[in-house]
Amino acid sequence: MKRRTSVYIDADLLAKAKEKKLNLSQLLEKAIREALKEGGSSLKTPSRRGPRVQIPPPA
Repeated sequence: MKRRTSVYIDADLLAKAKEKKLNLSQLLEKAIREALKEGGSSLKTPSRRGPRVQIPPPA
C-alpha cells in the first residue's frame, strides 16, 4: 500500500525534474531501496535539512 507524504527538495532541482516530466515518487522509492541495500547509513541524518541523496535519472 502506498501513502501520501511530503518531502523537502531544492526548488531548482524540482523545477528541472518537472521540465523533464520525471516521476518523483518512483525516483524516491528507487533511491530509498538502493540506500537500504547499502546498509541505510546515508539515510541517517539528524534533521530535515541534512545531506542530500542524489537520485540518478531513469535508465
